[in-house]
Amino acid sequence: MRNHLIAGGIVAAVVVAIVAGVLLVGSGQNSLAEAAGRLDGQNVRMKMSIGYAMDGEDGSMTGEAISNSDSSRMKMDVEFTDGSGEKVPMQMLLIRDDTWYTFDGLEELGAKWVHSVDRSTAPSTMSMAEFAEFLANADEVQSKGDTQIDGRKVEHFAGEVNARELAEETGGETAKRFEKVVGDRDFFVPMEAWIDEEGRPARMTMSVDTGGESISMTVDILEYGVPVDVQAPPESETMSEKEFEELTAG
Repeated sequence: MRNHLIAGGIVAAVVVAIVAGVLLVGSGQNSLAEAAGRLDGQNVRMKMSIGYAMDGEDGSMTGEAISNSDSSRMKMDVEFTDGSGEKVPMQMLLIRDDTWYTFDGLEELGAKWVHSVDRSTAPSTMSMAEFAEFLANADEVQSKGDTQIDGRKVEHFAGEVNARELAEETGGETAKRFEKVVGDRDFFVPMEAWIDEEGRPARMTMSVDTGGESISMTVDILEYGVPVDVQAPPESETMSEKEFEELTAG
């Protein structure tokens, strides 16, 4: 179970980065900023399929999530599957650096939620319009032509985004945390996006490989403009990740 929680924290951080980033790709490099403007303030409901490898173990996660427009608040209902085939349904709440997990049987340990804080992952502080402008000037994002997803006409884009340049463009705490993770080097993240005729992403894929850990994922945007009300659970219903590890050690 602890491996699922660790993986959940990493995967959740990557989901936040992808939604805050790839979500802003528009219908052609010259119109990226316009597309970002249409998306500004849009909450979304999405479907995810994610595979990850960490600490020599493989796993996957599938499920749905809702996210506010800047990805600072999310709720995820997912199912983890590890290399042995064990399946663990789990709900996660994310508010910036804080994540709360719950799953069947947790209340037997005395709390409904496990609370963890990850301040190593760079927060999303770049606005939609700023990210769109960044992508508009990127050299490695190209149109691959038209296709269809679920009967909808979409335009397929593919390329790489230099995460170091993005972090530097964002500046502040994001740049500092990124430097701690990968140092002062280019870090290219392959991505693909399928954009509908309204200039909105219908599907996104991204893969991240740090050399020791890797994550690949596909996200389908199911609905725009959904209500997102994600609040921290009461402290009386939570335990810290350290407390959880102590209770489940051995």
